Amino acid sequence: IAADRATGSPIVRVGFKDGDSPRTKLHGRIVRSEDGMYDFGDGEPWKWISVGDKPVEALEGLRSFTILGWANPSSLKTGSGGNRIVFNLNYNRSGFDLVCLQDARLRLAVNEWPDRVSNDSSPKKLRIGRWTFFAVTYDGIRAKDNVRWYFGDADTPAQLDRTTSYSRGATGKGSGTLTIGNYNESIQQHGKDRQFRGRLGGIKIFGSRIGPRGALSLGDIHKHQ
Repeated sequence: IAADRATGSPIVRVGFKDGDSPRTKLHGRIVRSEDGMYDFGDGEPWKWISVGDKPVEALEGLRSFTILGWANPSSLKTGSGGNRIVFNLNYNRSGFDLVCLQDARLRLAVNEWPDRVSNDSSPKKLRIGRWTFFAVTYDGIRAKDNVRWYFGDADTPAQLDRTTSYSRGATGKGSGTLTIGNYNESIQQHGKDRQFRGRLGGIKIFGSRIGPRGALSLGDIHKHQ
């Protein structure tokens, strides 16, 4: 019998005042503020945060999941293909890739490279110098209308931005290291300039291996904003 964690219990928490779970390792001169948010800066040398000392097995085999958090870009200049917010692909397979593109829209890839994926949020959702709350939900059980993008800010509860169709099934086994703000080591030979330029924090990842409940409802998303 497959077991599942409680819907309200995140698999991953990064960028919180009371610490990160699993434990994180900072690569490069990343500044952590008192509220737990991380400032990557917007130039070389490039930086990243590794979550856990090995791939997070609990993120594999997810039939549905939600990634949410706060982003405050200092620049929208991007490396080729966009800058990474959350990444745990094993090179180009088995995992997910949440990307910020140059026009400030977000894109989600599951078990594949994102360049040919077309499930994007609306453009101009992130703004330089401003904190924006984002959430993307993925239901790999459904074939259509299974990706939803939500955005808000400190004064505005998150609202639905766009619903798209992108069905890639469950997240694959054999994922790479979960990395915040850049590629992981499986693909860094192609460069490290896909770093998110600016600050990230309050990141949570929820998921389910047995059904759609890992794709949180808007009401549940509001509880974590």
